[in-house]
Amino acid sequence: MKRRWPRCPDRPRPGKRKPQSRTDGPHAVPSKGRPEYPVRPFLLTQHDFGLFCYENPRRMEFRNRIGTSGEGAMLAKYVLLGNVVAALAATPALGQLQSDYAVPESAQPIANDSASLPSETLDIVLTYSQGLEAALGIGLRDYIDDEVHRLDSALRRAGRDGGARLVGLRRTNYTDVYATLDEACVDGSGNPIPHSFWNPCPNWYREGALVDLRDGYSGSRGDLSWVNGWRNAAGADLLGLMRFYNSAQAGVCGAAFGPSGANASEVAHVFAVSFDPTGPCAGYPSVLAHEVGHNFGLIHQNDMGGYGRGYQTAGGYRTIMHTYAGPSDRLDFSNASAVFECPAGSGHACGNSGADSARYLVEDEYGVPLHRTLEVGRQVVASVLPSARSISTSGSTQVTFFATLINPLASGSNANYCGVELPGAGSSFTYQLSSGGVPYGTANTEFSITPGGSQELLLSYTPSSSSLSGQALVFEFYCDDRRSAAYTHGVGVAYLTTSPTSSPAPDIILSTAIGTGQQSQNGDLQLNASTGEGEFPASAQNIGAPGTVVIEAMSPAEFLSLTTVNQAYIDEASNLNGATLEVCRTDTGPCSWSSAITASTTSFSGGVTTLRVRVSNASAAISNDPAINRVFLVFTESGTGRLLGATSRAVCTDGTPPANRSTPVC
Repeated sequence: MKRRWPRCPDRPRPGKRKPQSRTDGPHAVPSKGRPEYPVRPFLLTQHDFGLFCYENPRRMEFRNRIGTSGEGAMLAKYVLLGNVVAALAATPALGQLQSDYAVPESAQPIANDSASLPSETLDIVLTYSQGLEAALGIGLRDYIDDEVHRLDSALRRAGRDGGARLVGLRRTNYTDVYATLDEACVDGSGNPIPHSFWNPCPNWYREGALVDLRDGYSGSRGDLSWVNGWRNAAGADLLGLMRFYNSAQAGVCGAAFGPSGANASEVAHVFAVSFDPTGPCAGYPSVLAHEVGHNFGLIHQNDMGGYGRGYQTAGGYRTIMHTYAGPSDRLDFSNASAVFECPAGSGHACGNSGADSARYLVEDEYGVPLHRTLEVGRQVVASVLPSARSISTSGSTQVTFFATLINPLASGSNANYCGVELPGAGSSFTYQLSSGGVPYGTANTEFSITPGGSQELLLSYTPSSSSLSGQALVFEFYCDDRRSAAYTHGVGVAYLTTSPTSSPAPDIILSTAIGTGQQSQNGDLQLNASTGEGEFPASAQNIGAPGTVVIEAMSPAEFLSLTTVNQAYIDEASNLNGATLEVCRTDTGPCSWSSAITASTTSFSGGVTTLRVRVSNASAAISNDPAINRVFLVFTESGTGRLLGATSRAVCTDGTPPANRSTPVC
C-alpha cells in the first residue's frame, strides 16, 4: 500500500532504503505498518495546532495528550502458632516495637532457583515520583496495577499471548515540576527559550523526563542514575516513569520513545506517564498502554500512514492508540477482524486493513522490545508474616510485619543494595534488619545478602486511615542488581484492616502446619491422587479486641474478593477447580466439618484456637503451582465481612507435574 506522508518544509521526505548491517546508529528498513526512516529520521509530532518536523538523528519520539507474578514458586513454611508466637512488649530501647508483634518461628520461603526461560511476556519496571505518591497515597499501587493490567489485557486480546507484567516498582526523587514529560527547550533556570522550526532549540538546552530517564540523569532535577542498571539487572524490557501531572506539561499526559533503527538493541524502550486524580489526565485510563504502544512502533489514528495505528469510527469511537481515547472508548488496540465491536452491539469492527494494530503487534518484530531472559537466580524471593492484620488507630498507630528476603542461588554472587518499599506509604513506612524478632541497626538502611543467604526484616507502617478494609500492602522487596521479589498473594503481599479506636476489632494472627503424610517435596498440601482429599492443621491467636468472627477456608478468588486488589486479578485467580473447602475447631472437641464457623474470640483458650482445614472434591487435579493454587484460612468480622486475619498453604494433587522445571512433582 502506498502511503502519503505529511510534508516537512524544505526537508526530504522519508524514503525506502534496504536494511544495513551497521548497528552504530539509526538506519532505514522496509516497513509494513510503520514509517520508513532515512538514515537521519525526522520527528513527526501531531498536536492540536499542527505538524512539527525537525531533525532528530537519534530516535523518533512520540508525544500525546493521553499519552504479579505467577512466577517464583515460593511458599512460606509455617508451624503451629500455639507453639511459636511470642508477643514482644513495647520497650523504649527498641523504639519501634509494639505489643502487637507476633513472631512465627519460620518465615522462610522456599526459593525458586530455576533458570528463567525466554519469555514473550513484556516485563516492565516503573519508577514513581514523590509527588504522585503524595497525591495517591496507599492507592498508588492500585492505580499502577490498573494501568498495567489494561496493557496486559489489550496485548493478549490483540494476539500477544504473553501479555505484560510489572516486575519492579520503586520511588525516585525526580522532580514533578521542572522538566516536562517530553523534550522541552528551557535554560538552566527552567525558563523557556524561544525557538521554532527555523530556529531550533540548542541540543544542550533540551530537557525532559524522557531524555533524563533514558540517560540516567543526576542533578538538580533528581537522581535517575541508578534506574538503567536496575532495569538491566531485572531483565526488564521497558522502563517507565510515573509522576504527578503539572500544568507546565501543556496537557501532555504521556510520552514515549519509538523505535529508531533496525536493530532492537538500539531502541530506547522508555516512556513517561503523568497523572493527577483531579486533573486533566484523570479521564484517560489507558495512558500507559498508549505509550507502550509507541514503544512497539504504533502510531496514532486513521489519518496517519501504515496499518500499525489507532482507529476511530465515523461516530468518534476510538481505540487505545487514538490521541484522545477516553474511558468510554474501546480500551483495545485496533483490530481489523470482527473480534471486537466499536461500540459493542454495532457490528462494526474496531479497525480495518489500514488500522490494524493487532496485526502489527503479532507480525512485526521491528519495534517489539527485547524480551530479555533473566539469568539464573537473579530474582530475590520473599515472604511476609502475618499475612493479614487488623488494628485500631486514630492515625498514629503503627502496624508491624516480619519478612524474610532470600538470595536464592547458593553458587551465585551477593545481592547488593537491598531494601523494601511500600509504594504509596512514603515516610510512614520503614524497614529494619532483625534477628529472632529483635530489630537492630538503622532503619531504612540498604544491605547485602550472601549467595544462598537470607535476611530477616521488620516492616512497620503507620496508616493514616481508620477505615481500611483488606487493603493490599504490596511490598517491593528489591536489590539493585536483582529482579524484585514476585508479587505473590498469600506469600509476599500482606493485607490490612483498620478501625477507629472507639470501635476496635479482633486482630487474628494465623499460621499453618504440615499434616503428617500430607506434605509434598515443596511443603505443599498434597491431595491424595485417588480420593482427591487432604488436610492440614492451623492455629490462630487474637491479639486485638474481643469480637465475633467467621472462620472459613477459601480459594484465592474468594479470598482476594475481600481485599482491595484489582477486580480483574480476582476474576483471573484460581478457584481450585471448584474444590470443597471446610474447617473445624479442634480445641473445643471432636472435629466437626463446616463450610464456615462463627465464634466469639472469648471462647479461644488463652486467646488461641486450633483448627483443621480440609480440601476435597475438586473437579480436576490441582496443578503444582505454589504461586497460583493456594488454600486460604480466613477470619472475617461477623456482620461486616471485613478481613481480620489470614494465612495460606500451597495445594496440589499428588503426581501433578511442576509449573516450572525446578519445582518437584507434587
